[in-house]
Amino acid sequence: MKRRLHLIAAVLFLLLLADQWLVWGGLGRAPAVGPAVLAAADREVSLASVHVLIGEWLVRSAGLDETAIDVAQARFAQVLPGVLANPAAALDVATARMPGSVRFGYIGAPVMLVLTALLWWRRPRSVHLVRTRR
Repeated sequence: MKRRLHLIAAVLFLLLLADQWLVWGGLGRAPAVGPAVLAAADREVSLASVHVLIGEWLVRSAGLDETAIDVAQARFAQVLPGVLANPAAALDVATARMPGSVRFGYIGAPVMLVLTALLWWRRPRSVHLVRTRR
């Protein structure tokens, strides 16, 4: 089991990252707040803006527009009025008030990336005491 911990951490990282791209990409594609979120993502350099830009492109490319918009509107339901009230600071409002389910992946994905690298570096390796000639 110890041999595969880095693989498990890598799969969890990819799942969290895919979830973040779906949610933030759906927020960027939402008809009400999408233009404000995309404009804020173009102006800012933050983790949320990276998730919005990559997620919006992936959602559009995969044809998951409606699903991603529904997921984003369901998860950000409490935040959308604040984003609409202040479109100039759309990503600031969204990241400050994001719900726990989004915050878990937002913080968890970078943590899992570091954990994957650490577990890969510390993985058990076989020891070769004697080299054979070929």
